[in-house]
Amino acid sequence: MIKVLVVEDDPMVGKLHEHYLTQIKGFQLCDIVRNSDEALKIMQTKEYNLVILDILCREWMVCSYWQK
Repeated sequence: MIKVLVVEDDPMVGKLHEHYLTQIKGFQLCDIVRNSDEALKIMQTKEYNLVILDILCREWMVCSYWQK
């Protein structure tokens, strides 16, 4: 099972991701967060195989986490 985290500040787009991911066999939508602070916090306690990141999100702190 591919565990997915969605980082999306637009609730409507987040719901679209949820709709599609719940229909794809082998993917499990674990969490949807709305900003980089939430993403960083949750990634310290959980592991994901895939992160869908809104590249137009107002905050970019989450990107520095992956550079480490």
